[in-house]
Amino acid sequence: MKSNVITTTSQIVVFIFCFITSVHAQQTGSLKDSIYNWRWDEANHKWNLLGQENFTYDENGNVLTHLQKAWVVGSWDYSIMEYYTYDDSNNKTGFLLKIWKDSIWENSTQHFFTYDLNDNQTGMVTQNWITNCWVNMDKWIKSYDANNNNTQWVVQWWNKNNNAWDNYSKSIMAYDSDNNRIDILEQAWNSDSNGWINSSHYLYTYAGNLMTTSNTQAWYHSNWVNAGRTDFIYDSNHNLVIDSFQTWQDRVWVNSSKRLYTYDFDNNRTSFTSQRWSGTTWNNCLKQLYVYDNSHNRIFETDLTWNGTTWEKEYQFFLSYDADNNLINQFGQKWQLSSWKNWYQHKLTYDPGNMKRSFVSQVWDNSKWRNGDSLYYYYSDAVIGMAETPNHFLLSVFPNPSAGVFDVDLSNFPQAMVMVSDALGKCVWKKECKDNNVQKIDLSLQPGGIYFVELFSEGERVVKKIALQ
Repeated sequence: MKSNVITTTSQIVVFIFCFITSVHAQQTGSLKDSIYNWRWDEANHKWNLLGQENFTYDENGNVLTHLQKAWVVGSWDYSIMEYYTYDDSNNKTGFLLKIWKDSIWENSTQHFFTYDLNDNQTGMVTQNWITNCWVNMDKWIKSYDANNNNTQWVVQWWNKNNNAWDNYSKSIMAYDSDNNRIDILEQAWNSDSNGWINSSHYLYTYAGNLMTTSNTQAWYHSNWVNAGRTDFIYDSNHNLVIDSFQTWQDRVWVNSSKRLYTYDFDNNRTSFTSQRWSGTTWNNCLKQLYVYDNSHNRIFETDLTWNGTTWEKEYQFFLSYDADNNLINQFGQKWQLSSWKNWYQHKLTYDPGNMKRSFVSQVWDNSKWRNGDSLYYYYSDAVIGMAETPNHFLLSVFPNPSAGVFDVDLSNFPQAMVMVSDALGKCVWKKECKDNNVQKIDLSLQPGGIYFVELFSEGERVVKKIALQ
């Protein structure tokens, strides 16, 4: 059984994320500005640009547009464009997807969303672009009780023959006084009888807010028939220690599977064991054992399988963290031929604000580590109050002030991402520069004022201020 594993490939893929930090009266956060995707060409030992994604936001940090494009034979080939709209409460009210086709943007799909006064989503309509016009596809309608619990969900399909909405399915939910969902009734629409027909029924019980049973029933010959049941048992600290599943056979409950959990004094889960019912006894299947550090971070895991008589080793994982409890290394091994063999490792780094800077994955290739997927994250300073970094002297921008066209000396940076933002943090120019001694930038169409040239290279960030006259 694999756990906590991110599958890697034989190629290196690099994603570069540029973030704009949005500062509002009540909110501060980092907003993703763009993603650059490269793949390592092992044969030619170089990076090949694959694609790019760009995002724009409104003043509340909501995504307005999302553009995806691919780098094909030396030029950009647009792929998809997403547009979003919002109401005054920042609820998403619209989504539009366009696809690049035959050198133009072509409509594809759009969604419309509605909400009640408590910002609960009450409806959604989906339309597809067919033969140069929007055509209804499906919609759903939700209702809520006074505690904002979803009590009904109706799904409808568009009948193009009648130009009307036809019912498709309905879910009716009920809750106890603690707002725990205790009942879900699912129904399907029968067009012949022009009415709702029962389909499935889910019943839940609780001890306080802890679920103790989950029972599934199916509608059969005008009666509810039991199908499956799960029972949950907890320790005195409300940790789940057993969940067991049974199926309904010949009017009795029959054991099927069971999972058991153990915990330490700090309520960290220390083991997980799965079992199957043979008809007379419980048989072991899988087991996982966990170890934690003093900060409750999981630092070790081993996975075992039952061979019928004893537990056999399968995988083990080692994890380490920095002083801020950020995961910085994950190392996995497989048990092969009576010994542990290296499998993969992940290495992560963070900036002083604990924002992820890089992710590098490697896989073991017999005798050495071979690069897998890699992600590199780049950030901008706050949109409001952007300033030069202390190392700004490393970057030469001339002439400064400028009439609109200026040069950036990149002789100290053989490969760098360069972007220019105005005083409000809006990116007005951006380019990945390789082996450029001097990069010429033309902002002659931009209004005069203060701009900031930002350079990102090998984890280093440099910001230089320039004035346009």
